[in-house]
Amino acid sequence: MNNFTFQENILYQTYIRPRPNKESPKYYDAVLVFKDTLAGQLRTRCIHCDTKQDADLKIAEAKVAASQNKVIAPSKRPLREYLEYWFTHYSSDMGLSDATLRDYRQTMNRYVFPTLGNIPLDKLDAGRLQLEINKMVSSSPATGKPLSVNTVKHVKRLLNAALNQAVIFKLIPENPMKHIKLPKTPKKEMEIFTLEECKELLRLSKHDTEMHLMFLLAWDCLLRRGEFCALRWQDIDFEEGIVHVRHSIVEGVKDESIFKNCKTDASEREIKVMPETLTALRKQRVHYNELKLEHSGFYDGGFVFFQHTRNYGFSYPPSTFYNKYRRFLIKHDFKRLKMHALRHTGISLLMAMGVNPLEVQYRAGHSNLSVTMDVYSHTNKKDQSANQILSEQLFGGIRAV
Repeated sequence: MNNFTFQENILYQTYIRPRPNKESPKYYDAVLVFKDTLAGQLRTRCIHCDTKQDADLKIAEAKVAASQNKVIAPSKRPLREYLEYWFTHYSSDMGLSDATLRDYRQTMNRYVFPTLGNIPLDKLDAGRLQLEINKMVSSSPATGKPLSVNTVKHVKRLLNAALNQAVIFKLIPENPMKHIKLPKTPKKEMEIFTLEECKELLRLSKHDTEMHLMFLLAWDCLLRRGEFCALRWQDIDFEEGIVHVRHSIVEGVKDESIFKNCKTDASEREIKVMPETLTALRKQRVHYNELKLEHSGFYDGGFVFFQHTRNYGFSYPPSTFYNKYRRFLIKHDFKRLKMHALRHTGISLLMAMGVNPLEVQYRAGHSNLSVTMDVYSHTNKKDQSANQILSEQLFGGIRAV
């Protein structure tokens, strides 16, 4: 793939061939010969014409199109081959984060390649693309389960960007994705933990210092997964009881951990935490110092949440931290919601107990209040106790400060 070139449809030669022979022709082929520099060979396209004049016209049209740099013969390369090259060399031009690029790579591998990967670019039409997009809504090529609206949007966005570039490369005359419509699907309610389930999680994690702290920070500071992993002791002001959220860790395309600033200015925030959270932070700090003394190879990177195996002291990759959370739920036979549901739960709890929406927006690190309100309005409302004042019941009086 390193020698991939897009000058594969250069008009190299033209001629007219009488059929079946020049002595007694019944029709004519307008023969267009294209140079495929990647494969190191010539490709021929024959256009059936009833008369020699028609063949002359077809050749003249091809020469004019070539002089105007138009697509004469769309590429026959498989979509998979083109996408691999585009992703490696051009996806970075989209200005996406490392985490999003990693999602795009997974999207290609799991949803695009199995269904569309072997289709030649010149056979890729809007009808086939729309059919596959519609199928994904009800049945994932990877699991057979329905894909979320966001994942289908990912697929559409990825293909649209890649095929736009294919038009620029003169591989196809137009982008068929511009005709694709996403099927309308009912908005799915976000699942959250109920008040009683939150209290039970705190009880179950009472003797697991790290998990107990994770739950408290999730509902108190509304941390994202990468923000948990990047939190360091220097971000904790124990005297003032403030947690500074400044960084995040994401996983790149090669699964490497990347320590970076928060994704937006709004994501960087200072949060006054409740006394219970501060107590849990102190316990975790003691645990950190104890392990640092016990293990000579301990990496003193100052991470609040850190690995306890061969990479003692190193931060968790976000996927590993999620698996730790998932194993906790499995161990206790607890309702298995995504880790992000903890954040949505915290937003719902704070809104239900009457905390100012602007304060909730700030704690969540949302750039826009409408995002915060949208999360709250689409959470599962079956927990009627969420309408009560929750501070004393769960947090011991969390304050909107």
